[in-house]
Amino acid sequence: MMNLNISSYIRQKRKELNFTQEELADKLGVTKASVSKWELGQSFPDITMLPNIAELFNCTIDELLGYCNPKTDYLEKGKRILREFTATTGFTRKLVLINIVSADPIRLSNFYRDILEANIVNDREHGGPNRIEIWFGERDENAVCIAVNYQKDYVHTSTNACQGFEFRVANADAEYRRMCSLGVEILQEPQNLPWGYRYFNIKDPDGNGIDIVQAL
Repeated sequence: MMNLNISSYIRQKRKELNFTQEELADKLGVTKASVSKWELGQSFPDITMLPNIAELFNCTIDELLGYCNPKTDYLEKGKRILREFTATTGFTRKLVLINIVSADPIRLSNFYRDILEANIVNDREHGGPNRIEIWFGERDENAVCIAVNYQKDYVHTSTNACQGFEFRVANADAEYRRMCSLGVEILQEPQNLPWGYRYFNIKDPDGNGIDIVQAL
């Protein structure tokens, strides 16, 4: 359904951004008179300008034109709210921590230390004595951490306890040979994937799958 309310939308967004008509005109490379006519409904922006206006207003072209699709509107609204929240707060989305359980956190953390050169931290102030942190990189916001939490009755299965983890390497075959020499259980020998990667698969002592991946 189309409800062409571009005039009121431009006026509303301009005021939200605290732009004068002249300031908006300067940003879009048009005259103040053009902006005034848009807001009064006396004319409309050239179709080639719509992408620039939408980018400036942080909206979609559909939103700018007043196009309403009930099936997708809530998705676009959610994306717009997230964009605005990110722009105003600096919020970003980044995976930094994965929590898993184990009946033997020490054995599991030692595996990642010995096989994948992880840094092991037993920080009693964060999670108590039954939690071990496995850091891949320095212990800061730029690294990913697997936190192993002790659970007495946890029993791993013969297959993956979770879908698994993925680690990127420069040379999958060299890593494969290294892990074979260390006696690591190999689930899948190195092979090329049609989407441009070479990988092999191992598992940790609790049965969690680990993909070792090289971009080709």
